[in-house]
Amino acid sequence: NAVGTMDHIEKCVCPDNYVGLSCEKCAPGYRRFMNKIYMGQCLKCNCNGHSDLCDTYTGECLNCQHNTYGPQCEKCLRGFTGNATKGTDQDCKRCECPYADYNKAETCAAVRSSNHGLSYVCENCKDNTDGYKCHKCAKGYYGDPLNREPCKKCNCNNNELECDPNDGSCLTCGYNTEGRNCE
Repeated sequence: NAVGTMDHIEKCVCPDNYVGLSCEKCAPGYRRFMNKIYMGQCLKCNCNGHSDLCDTYTGECLNCQHNTYGPQCEKCLRGFTGNATKGTDQDCKRCECPYADYNKAETCAAVRSSNHGLSYVCENCKDNTDGYKCHKCAKGYYGDPLNREPCKKCNCNNNELECDPNDGSCLTCGYNTEGRNCE
């Protein structure tokens, strides 16, 4: 034997929730209960199925997946809606405003509906869209977002800003004008 080396070192076989030579640390996916290092317990992270990691001492989830965030990955990211506490990878789905792949809203918010249970409304519609699902053109614009058509500005020669939301023809003209575009 060389000077300063040991012949035998003991290494513990740890339960799943502990690691270290003496099983003194919490394994990844576990947190220290009540922040006690000695005589404390390592309990499984509570991340609602959206992360396998949490801070060892605070229990706050790290690297939330499936479009979630929060201390327990319990909230849906901006632009997504659903119930993040169900524990599946489909808990938070992209807002359909009016469609997930043709989204015209910055955010959506959950609302309770008497006949549909929990639903959502689209917020901050963009590209001149309007409505609870950004499904129609805003006043002064025409087009069909439900058929993936952009909303274009009404052309009424600076008379009346309101036009037919489908074809863009001016609904009323002022200043003694008439015609499709108040020309």
